[in-house]
Amino acid sequence: MTRAFISPGEWARLSARRRFSSGRPIARITALTLIVLAAISYQVVAALGQVNEQTTSAGVLSQIEVMPETSESTDGGITAQMLTDLRALPDVERVSVDAEIGVYAADGSTWASTLRPVNLANLPPGITVAPGAGLDPIGVIVPVAIEGEALSVTPGSDLTVAFTQMTAPGRGELAERTLKVVGTYDPAWLGEGRATILGTDDLVVELLAAKHGLSPADYLATTGVPGALVTAATADDVTAVTAAIQGLGLDAAPVRDTLGELPGVVAYFPAVLLIVGVGFLVLLIVNVSSAVRAAVTVRRGEFALLRIRGWQNTDIRRLLLIDVGGGALRGAAVGTVIGTAVGALLGARALPAVTVSATFLGALAALLAVLVVVPTLVACLTAWIASARVQRADPFLSVMQPG
Repeated sequence: MTRAFISPGEWARLSARRRFSSGRPIARITALTLIVLAAISYQVVAALGQVNEQTTSAGVLSQIEVMPETSESTDGGITAQMLTDLRALPDVERVSVDAEIGVYAADGSTWASTLRPVNLANLPPGITVAPGAGLDPIGVIVPVAIEGEALSVTPGSDLTVAFTQMTAPGRGELAERTLKVVGTYDPAWLGEGRATILGTDDLVVELLAAKHGLSPADYLATTGVPGALVTAATADDVTAVTAAIQGLGLDAAPVRDTLGELPGVVAYFPAVLLIVGVGFLVLLIVNVSSAVRAAVTVRRGEFALLRIRGWQNTDIRRLLLIDVGGGALRGAAVGTVIGTAVGALLGARALPAVTVSATFLGALAALLAVLVVVPTLVACLTAWIASARVQRADPFLSVMQPG
């Protein structure tokens, strides 16, 4: 058999210099699609990591959300007697109030925040509170900034907040309360909502009672708080405790059963992005395989001439693998790098508290590696199949075919 006048590698380089290579359009298609796909992948990994970090601690898995039965009057809440009954149940470690109230800046600033009871199973990073000791009665854990306004507070300093106080039926006014800051956290932490101030149960009840024009005792005895959070002794006790709570005529839902809904929209974010990402991956595979088939069809006359000049079927296959596979690999690598950078920039705005841990980097690297490998393998497999079609065709008839 006649020796090939030029090697597949040399012809691939020549076709790239003369701009009739199949790798160029394939690299372009792959890169453009991978920019979007890699950016989405970064967001998926980052969002999943945040949701997991902020909602799946061992303590949270032992907690149960309690609310009055929906069939009762909407004005009714969890009263003091109900809280006492909950604390008396077997295997209940702790019962806390699940409520919130709006508080506002009292120093001329314009920020507004929400005060919630601190959840000892879901504390901001760097904050530790002994379960037995709890917080100072007027102690609060505050973000270092709210709505972009920095709070000039440090642990041990005072923070004065304004809140609504009822003075007469249908009338209210702003009152002030000075609180003691016992801890601060990065406002990017969203475990209890955006820029939430965390305090004691008594403090939250005190302000809620003032909003209704009642004393804390009267408020708990009559109106009651919107909900309660029960912590079972262990995660294994959650089912039994939930049944016991329901036996008291209250609605109860283990937090572990609703983690997919927390914290609000954030938990749906990675799922939605994942669906979009899978769609783009399918689109990428279809585009790459279509581009390879089209490129081979356009160059069938060229391949026929090469075969007439002495190329073997293996040479045609090697050329396509070098040309097509190399183009897909280059496009995937470039698109992944650019897409990851875009994803990181977008993530800095949407998810500013991304923790760059070994787990995060490992998951991201594995996903990005898949994004590089998949289109390259698809391109190579399609090229291999296309080369088989070229080999079956008579080279002389292929040269004579128009187009």
